[in-house]
Amino acid sequence: MIAAEARRLAPVDSGTLRDSIGVAATAANGGGLAIGRGGVAVYVGPRGADAFYAHMVEFGTVDMAAHPFMRPAFDNVGREASRVIAETLGREIERAAKG
Repeated sequence: MIAAEARRLAPVDSGTLRDSIGVAATAANGGGLAIGRGGVAVYVGPRGADAFYAHMVEFGTVDMAAHPFMRPAFDNVGREASRVIAETLGREIERAAKG
């Protein structure tokens, strides 16, 4: 949900940044939004060398204003994503407990 919202909010010139946004168990380039506790993490954000400039778009530079897309994506759908994750995990735990 967060990745989809970030893709929706990402500024588009060539589409490379938007198309690079995904979800993974490890950060491909150290970037993205890490959500996790106790050694478990999910990374949401731009992946791959073609989108090396993602942080410059998000935070801006001395020559370019910021165009945030990751933080607003989390702010927009983070609570709903957390609710869906909790419900899904709860169902799976109950299913596993029943054997």
